Amino acid sequence: DKDGNMLPPPPTIEMLLSRAVNFTLEQLRLVSVCNYDENNIVADSCGGRSTKSGEFANHFAILINQLMVLKKSYPSSIIMSQSLNALLRSSLDTVLEVQGRLNKEDGKCSVNDAVKMMKSMAIIYGVLTVGAELGTDGKTVEEEKQKLDATIDTCIAVLALHFKKP
Repeated sequence: DKDGNMLPPPPTIEMLLSRAVNFTLEQLRLVSVCNYDENNIVADSCGGRSTKSGEFANHFAILINQLMVLKKSYPSSIIMSQSLNALLRSSLDTVLEVQGRLNKEDGKCSVNDAVKMMKSMAIIYGVLTVGAELGTDGKTVEEEKQKLDATIDTCIAVLALHFKKP
């Protein structure tokens, strides 16, 4: 436009981009951190630099790279920003939910909770790398301030996390 801002892609491109982004984000949600059965846990089945953790890291990096390519190719895409921001918010909510449970249960967690926490933290890092943002959609100045305060509280909670081996 006249101000030098990029216009969003045409609706047909945005629709194709939406499908590509949704597919990639679904793959990111479904990527397996490790194979385990909580009823039959082998010591360190999810730990260290095992083959499974290496596979997770590689698959995860490929998916984040795909999102980066899409974001760089269509920087003004509305669907891209909305999808990344929604995944960031849901991952933060998951981390805070698990952390709240840990605080209530004196720091004891199940393998499921530990895996969920680690995967959510990896997704948070990945989508922030791609350019996701915690938006403030308030309509009034007071609502904007409340949203900003909630965002700051979320960041403080994530930074205050202590990781322990389950």
